[in-house]
Amino acid sequence: MKIKNNKKVEAVFKESHVIILLEDMRDDIKLIAEGVSGLREEMDRRFEEVNKKFEQIDRRFEQIDRRFEQIDRRFEQMDERFEQSDANFKAIFKYQSGFSDEVHGRFNQIDKRFDQLDSELAEIKEELKKIDKNKVDVKRFNLLEKRVIKLERKLEKHKIARKRQVESRK
Repeated sequence: MKIKNNKKVEAVFKESHVIILLEDMRDDIKLIAEGVSGLREEMDRRFEEVNKKFEQIDRRFEQIDRRFEQIDRRFEQMDERFEQSDANFKAIFKYQSGFSDEVHGRFNQIDKRFDQLDSELAEIKEELKKIDKNKVDVKRFNLLEKRVIKLERKLEKHKIARKRQVESRK
């Protein structure tokens, strides 16, 4: 049977037909090769475009990175300034607190001194009342008068000093 099949094939495909078929196949292969070559060129061109776009994007990212680095440096500078400001405020608050305590202490001393002067003045007034009742001699009266004048001057000086301290606090 094989022989019969070969004869049939030979009858169907004559040599000229085979040549024509092979030439048609060659032409088709050339067309396919040209198509593939065209596709390859088109793909190469597109890849080049894509690569150029990626290069542009890379350059943009590099610019953005530089900008972010500048912004980071600015933030670091701002952080340093805030830290310096915080330290300055702490020092000011510490100083103010100490100054406040000192002023408060001085006012307490002045108040105590005024209390002493008030007590002495009250004693003098009591003694003057006694003098009025007893009509004490002039010598003793003059001594008491000098003492009162002296105390009044001290009291006036302390009032002036206190007024200045209150004004300086403002």
